[in-house]
Amino acid sequence: KQIKPTDVSKVLYQLHLVPERRGDGQSTFQTVNLPAEEPPLAPQAADASGLRTLAETTLREQFAELRRALVAGIDTQTDRIIAEVRSLLSEALPPPPPSAPEPVSPPHTPVQWGWIVAGAAVAMTLGSVALWWRNMSTLNTVTVELAQLRRALTERQATPPTAREPMAHAPVSAGAAAGTLPTGEPSARAAAATQKPPLPTEAKPMIVPVPYGAEAFGGPRLEAIRQLLYRLTKESVAGVVEIKTFAGRFCLVGNAMDGFSLAPDETPAGKCDLLGNPAEDAPAAQRTPLALANLMGEIRNSSRGRLDVQASVGDAAITIAPYPQVTNDLTAGEWNRAGSANNRIEIRWH
Repeated sequence: KQIKPTDVSKVLYQLHLVPERRGDGQSTFQTVNLPAEEPPLAPQAADASGLRTLAETTLREQFAELRRALVAGIDTQTDRIIAEVRSLLSEALPPPPPSAPEPVSPPHTPVQWGWIVAGAAVAMTLGSVALWWRNMSTLNTVTVELAQLRRALTERQATPPTAREPMAHAPVSAGAAAGTLPTGEPSARAAAATQKPPLPTEAKPMIVPVPYGAEAFGGPRLEAIRQLLYRLTKESVAGVVEIKTFAGRFCLVGNAMDGFSLAPDETPAGKCDLLGNPAEDAPAAQRTPLALANLMGEIRNSSRGRLDVQASVGDAAITIAPYPQVTNDLTAGEWNRAGSANNRIEIRWH
């Protein structure tokens, strides 16, 4: 700004940066005549360096002012745009409702009620599934026991009366012990029914069959053991009563997660998922049930130590009915008949 345009042009011509322009035979400016005795290049170089420095300084100042002006303009435009946007938003949004006292903590919001209803529905579903599973397990157990009873009844009806073994080891029913028999029965049969069965011995134990899936010392089996021990105590018998459980092997279908069940009788034995007894591997099979343990303690106390009762698990390899050889023609019904006979409780007194 401190240099006039004519001076700038003169400096540029002296530096030979632009060609000279002459009009009407005269130069637009007067050339400075240098003295002849001074070297021509040294002053020209000094003037060029000074002018270049001055031009650079001037340009920097101009650029700085231009940048400040540009930044100020941008800031002004930004503030104006922000103010306009805020004005538009305030006009577009509805006015705020009058202030009302807000509840500090509502007891139950709709979301909370939704969670409560969902939790109750899940609990009801789980309860229904548990009840259904329990009913199905009970139904399967009852079905298996019913099938075994039907099979045993069919075998007994098919066996000739002369070939049937005497049921000396079976417990006497309450009606037979009381001598109540239907009218018209022969007196010999009534007398035989009222007689007490012989005591089990080492050679001829008392055998109580156990249906597949049932507890060995549950229901009628525990009652038969109780009647025998009460009889021994009443007759003042001394010694040791050994009670052993033997697990039979069955032809089963299913898996370890969902459980096993007896295969249908017509199923080929080669298609059984398991030939064995899951109850044999269960840890509970190695423990004496609480009801039997209480009965054993009661007998020891009432007999004053003369009669001792011991419970254990027998070797499953000791069988009373041989298992058939597995062939293509063997059915699950034939195999399970031997398994039912070997799934038993043996009671010996010595």
